[in-house]
Amino acid sequence: MTKNRINWIDFGKGFAIFLVVIGHVFTGLFDSGKFTSDAKWLSIVIAFIYVFHIPVFFALSGYFFKSVENFKEYYFYMKKKTIVLGLPYIFYSIIHYVLQKIAGGSVRVPTTLFNLINIYKEPLGVVWYLYTLWALYLVYGFLSIFMKNKNYLFMISILGYIITLVYMSEIFFIKKF
Repeated sequence: MTKNRINWIDFGKGFAIFLVVIGHVFTGLFDSGKFTSDAKWLSIVIAFIYVFHIPVFFALSGYFFKSVENFKEYYFYMKKKTIVLGLPYIFYSIIHYVLQKIAGGSVRVPTTLFNLINIYKEPLGVVWYLYTLWALYLVYGFLSIFMKNKNYLFMISILGYIITLVYMSEIFFIKKF
């Protein structure tokens, strides 16, 4: 049985993945100190990419969001999301920890066993996206029980994006550059 694919969503995901890779590579180059302050173009490219590359992933994930009608449906909805997002989250957190231990001291942000044990409240490095997406499904699924109009959920998303953008700009732009 073949699933129908939505081409523009597949393209959007591919483009966002490309931007994530470019963003991380450029950030690594910038952090390496090999570029002088004359490389202002690099900081501008990084800032531009970081404004929207991850929100694209969240928006595309939100496109497939299904409202739930009651608490029983919410339970099964979150059980499925926990399996689909939670198991890879745990698996990749363990892999992240093991690979860092193998790499020894040659990592930018070391991970301790304490960090691994506490992944339920603070995600490790690159898997934060799965953690956050699961949390958003948790909140939006709950809210959808009470808000039958999807436009309200959409407005909450826009407001959350704007607040996050302002908050992140303070953290990223001020501390980074």
